[in-house]
Amino acid sequence: MTELPPTIYIGAGAVIAAVISGYWSFVNLIVSKDQKISEFRQNWIDLLRDDIARYTSKLLKFQTAWMAYKQIHENIENHGAKFLLDEKQEIQEIQEISELSNRIRLRLNPVNDEDLITLIDDHDRYIASPSELKDGENLINSINSFLKQSQVLLKSEWERVKRGERGFRYTRNISIIVVISLVILAIIWGSKHA
Repeated sequence: MTELPPTIYIGAGAVIAAVISGYWSFVNLIVSKDQKISEFRQNWIDLLRDDIARYTSKLLKFQTAWMAYKQIHENIENHGAKFLLDEKQEIQEIQEISELSNRIRLRLNPVNDEDLITLIDDHDRYIASPSELKDGENLINSINSFLKQSQVLLKSEWERVKRGERGFRYTRNISIIVVISLVILAIIWGSKHA
């Protein structure tokens, strides 16, 4: 068997070092990208949670104001329209509810979060026509359903942040395989040349 010149080891070492360096640069790029996406996703979760809390709070405030108005003016026909005209403060509340409802809608996926969007549509209908609130229980039930579904969405997104993005998971798994393979190859090569 012919012996390899010692310079071949230096060249092979330089090539291996360059490959390892390039590979780790690629891994760092993937990790950095994943970290940034996770930060954006966490920010999305926080903003959505805040908007949902403010939205449901304002809906309950609107419902309470409507029920009080209805009780005081129980003999008036067309309560809803009169309520919206008489209660100037409620107009500002309605504008804020509308803004929050739109902010939430824009953060939701129209396909995956269709049930939540349907509940927002129901809430919009109640706001536009308060007389549909009747005793107010239908809005409270709708809000409770909205909160439960929102919790499921927020929890699943949080789990996604904890797991990491798909590209990161693939890169991590491939890196583990590459490192184990290199260790095995080094052991085999070392045992043959020992």
